[in-house]
Amino acid sequence: MIDLKKYLMIPFSDPAISNGELKKFTEDHLGRMRRQNQQGGLLGKLTALIAATEPPFAAFVATLSSRETSGAVKEGDTLAMTAAMKAFKDLVRRRASRVEDKFGKPSQQYEEFFPGGLSRYGAANLENVEQMMTHMVTTSTKYVAQVGQDMVTEFTAAKAAFLAARGGQNEQKGEVADAIRAREAARGALEIQLTRNLLFFAGEFLGEPERLADVIDQSILKEAASAEEPPPAPTPPPAPGG
Repeated sequence: MIDLKKYLMIPFSDPAISNGELKKFTEDHLGRMRRQNQQGGLLGKLTALIAATEPPFAAFVATLSSRETSGAVKEGDTLAMTAAMKAFKDLVRRRASRVEDKFGKPSQQYEEFFPGGLSRYGAANLENVEQMMTHMVTTSTKYVAQVGQDMVTEFTAAKAAFLAARGGQNEQKGEVADAIRAREAARGALEIQLTRNLLFFAGEFLGEPERLADVIDQSILKEAASAEEPPPAPTPPPAPGG
């Protein structure tokens, strides 16, 4: 019998898939979903899935700063911090509508999420953005039953990406290790979301596996997957007199 547990595993956590391959794969996947969301049988059905994939992808990309030279490290990490902060602000704006839908505006819960209003988050800077990120993680966790676990995951990944970029500016080994862990956390959040996407399309295309190509180009990861395939068995020599 087929082991059904394999369908609950996270295929994108395969260590043979490099960060660069995962980035290229996700970029292509998002582009295909956006196109399919505007036509055919998937018209309008992928809006939520796209919105759920973009933040963890942005957070993951923000951790991939260059470390070739000391000058490149500083410049790359500054750009990564700026990108991570922008991704966080964009995420706050998008998720504000969910909070408003769940609790109304004005409401005690809305004020708890956004004390001082959305404009305060839009004006966040390098000195106070981490505190705001922590607040969004804490508040989303408090109201996870209403706003969903994905929102907690998104804000957690956004904070991890920012901390990874900021930590990269310090050359101490301990902070470098923290940056690596943050990058792994951001990648882990993206891997989980990509698996959720795959399971969604498994339901949509049940019995039509060829349609998966509409939203996923598996060939981008083919090289990583084929690296684990065992070599073909050698052909046995012909039997004497055969």
